[in-house]
Amino acid sequence: HKKDAITSVKLAIKAQALYDGKSKEEAEECAQAFDREQAAKKFAQRKLLGFVEPEIRDEAIAAFRAKYGPLDGATTAKLPGWRAESIYRETCGQTAIQYFNPHGGQFGTVKQVEAWLGVRVLNGEDVPEVAQARSQVKYGEDGRPIHDARAAGPMTTRTADDIVREQEEKKRAREEAVTLGMLNLEKKNRIAGPECYAECAWLHALAIPQRAGGEGWAALEQPLGQDGLAIAEALVRRHGFVAPELLALQGCPKDHPHASCLSGVFHLKPGGSFNDRPVYQQIFRHASGPLACRGLYIYWSQRRSRWKLGPLDDAMAPYAYLPVDRASPIGGGTNGAAS
Repeated sequence: HKKDAITSVKLAIKAQALYDGKSKEEAEECAQAFDREQAAKKFAQRKLLGFVEPEIRDEAIAAFRAKYGPLDGATTAKLPGWRAESIYRETCGQTAIQYFNPHGGQFGTVKQVEAWLGVRVLNGEDVPEVAQARSQVKYGEDGRPIHDARAAGPMTTRTADDIVREQEEKKRAREEAVTLGMLNLEKKNRIAGPECYAECAWLHALAIPQRAGGEGWAALEQPLGQDGLAIAEALVRRHGFVAPELLALQGCPKDHPHASCLSGVFHLKPGGSFNDRPVYQQIFRHASGPLACRGLYIYWSQRRSRWKLGPLDDAMAPYAYLPVDRASPIGGGTNGAAS
């Protein structure tokens, strides 16, 4: 089930902390600390790319100009590691200059650059790049600085056709998203007919005893039985289970296309039911140590009067089914497995 699966790094960190013996509160703090660290990294990256908090923008510009004077486009284009591109917009007949800092951040105006550099001034830093850039600026006969990007002419022309094409691409992307959603819904609700299944005598769901050598132990495949005992121990020791009920789904040939789904350990969902009968979910020990669950269940289908193995959705076709009406899927019987 989604709420039990490890679906994010944050949940994995929390699970690892619990596995390491930390309390639930300590594990939650580890996960929150990770969140704070990631948020700080993202914010720092935004700042590198040019973000300046609105509340300090004017102050940063004033601080920069007070120390270095106002910037102009020609100087900005000469800042070490920076580049400037001239873009002609056909729809309005204007040419715009875009500035890019060494980190790839894009600035549409010189004032934005002043604000970004001004933050460094507010932090007590020097900006020696300004003097270096000004020393490289050339001036025309009229005494005005020569902006290399403007003098070279537009590097890129954004035509009316470009705008139309961009709009069409956005529209097509939206339509594809809607179509994909409809296809997924159709796929979800499709029903596999009897021709998709073949009767098999090798697939069995067997109870895993509480200890090795207990009743039914000899019938279990190994290492499936040992895996079940290790999972049961972890459920008791780490997750507060008293006597977890596990079953082993076994007998599937290793070369079967659905072998990973038609074999493994499943645990009884505590307090949970589906169509008023117990539900079992596939559980395994993650390579890093903690337990994890997959979205694969054994549950009773009221619509089909059979036990099904698959997603917990009665409208979806299962990987296998057991057409026997009884209180539990554990035991023998005729099985239909996806071919």
